[in-house]
Amino acid sequence: MLTTIEQPTSKQSTPAVATDRARRSRAKWWTRPVKVVLGVFCCQHPLTALLVVAWTQQSMARLLGKLPTYANDSSNWLLRMLRRVWHDLRQGFAVVANVLALTLPATALWYLAWLLGWNVSFFKGYEQSHLGASIGLASIALFGVLMLYVPIAVCHQAATGRWKAFWDVSLLRRLVWRAGWRHAIVASLFLLLASPVIVGRIAPYFFNQAGSLDGLSHAELAEAARQYFLALSIIALPAYWLAWRLAASVYRKQILASTDTIGSPFDDRLVAISPAKPQRSWIGTLSTAAALAVASGVWMLAAVQIFVAQFFNYVPGQGWLIHPVIVMPWLRYLPPWLLEN
Repeated sequence: MLTTIEQPTSKQSTPAVATDRARRSRAKWWTRPVKVVLGVFCCQHPLTALLVVAWTQQSMARLLGKLPTYANDSSNWLLRMLRRVWHDLRQGFAVVANVLALTLPATALWYLAWLLGWNVSFFKGYEQSHLGASIGLASIALFGVLMLYVPIAVCHQAATGRWKAFWDVSLLRRLVWRAGWRHAIVASLFLLLASPVIVGRIAPYFFNQAGSLDGLSHAELAEAARQYFLALSIIALPAYWLAWRLAASVYRKQILASTDTIGSPFDDRLVAISPAKPQRSWIGTLSTAAALAVASGVWMLAAVQIFVAQFFNYVPGQGWLIHPVIVMPWLRYLPPWLLEN
């Protein structure tokens, strides 16, 4: 077999665990709306945005039939809550760190291309004018290729509960290839769901151009910006959640089509993936290659979204690294001068 991931143990199926799962299932009716309200506010800071990432991972895991487990070895409810928050922060950080580690080669080149482009504009170094455009196009293409791997890798991490599962390249490259046109559909849905969020990020530029911000004091302008991006989180939060749930659905179909197990591979952890390559005609191979090319092209458009947003509303650091639907929904874009007293 290509890979084996921990099978359910007898301890995981004890009556105590079953009772704990049933209790959590009954509590969903009130925890879900609470998480939605909290999630909107969590999108305003990078640390709390990690909680949104973790909650989305847990939602994806439930879609795959795996319920999250927490250590409840203390009768103190406050201690249990703190441990759960710590667990969620670590889970969210593991996802974001993996995605950033893989995409950093592309996003770092975005920033370099941007700097070279502005240097040409300001210092009239036209003999180097090709550098910014060439590096920018190459980095966008690189991002499109890397993103063929990211969605399935993040879903695999959610399904297994292990951060190292993100780097199971030998397994995941097979799933990427087998996804075919489903991957192109997922990429298109990510782009579609991210579009209103990117438009919302750009909108303050036009508010300023229209003069609607004239007459506001520095403090009033800062407060208006905070309220605006808090409202934008109401759009970004469901967009992020829905995009990754759709990716998890495609991942589930690919695993079910590729799993050689008795029963469901989603009972608790994935069990095994068959290493056998399906018999494909040359037409099928060309169709899959075309699907992945289309998916890569769609992911390139997601990179273009970042360039357009940076042109109208430049945000150093965060603006290049954090795509609000792909990486994490961190939605407060305040320029440094606005944060000054």
